Amino acid sequence: MGVDVNERLKKPIKFELKGARIWLPLDVLQGAAYASLSISAKALMVELASQLRAKHGDIINNGDLTTAISVLKARGWVSEKTIRTASQDLERAMLIVKTRQGQRPNKCNLYAVTWLPLNESSKLDITARGYQLNAYKMLEKLAPLKSIRDG
Repeated sequence: MGVDVNERLKKPIKFELKGARIWLPLDVLQGAAYASLSISAKALMVELASQLRAKHGDIINNGDLTTAISVLKARGWVSEKTIRTASQDLERAMLIVKTRQGQRPNKCNLYAVTWLPLNESSKLDITARGYQLNAYKMLEKLAPLKSIRDG
């Protein structure tokens, strides 16, 4: 008649991941820096991670990630203010670092995610020497602040 449910459960299911994917380490997603973020900042972090590109298994463009509305609009973002606030939240949480200061009319801010090494480029304002890999982990080491009332 049919295959016994117990028989189906005994057979391992073969599953193969194909295509591009983003890489977000669990220590980032389970850390204090990520937990402190707004939903918009968490969404922007995923957008920035989705811009990462690899060649032969190595990331090649960390530092060249953009929050430009012209790029993010196609992904459903509609408010420049929301993007700006979310990127500032990500910078404060040390999950991203600004690698180039934008200028009007057509030079956007660029960012790097701090859980990956910086890919240096002549268009960036910083170098790997001034870049702090895993900067977001510094929030893990901070002791919680006591309020004056706690005495």
